[in-house]
Amino acid sequence: MKKYKVIINLEEGTVVEVDAESINDAENKARNVAAFYGGTSYPKEYKANHIHREYFVQDAEELTQ
Repeated sequence: MKKYKVIINLEEGTVVEVDAESINDAENKARNVAAFYGGTSYPKEYKANHIHREYFVQDAEELTQ
């Protein structure tokens, strides 16, 4: 069997809960959470609720050995 590498493009929408001092602080904290955990399982403390996910694959390329 041959081996291939394939790009997976993922768009995901998730609602999280954060403790913050203001709306801007909340958005910055959520941005940091997304940068660290995006596309994976979020820790329970954020009470993540995945509301949207779309994906597509492209550019399959055979790997030579």
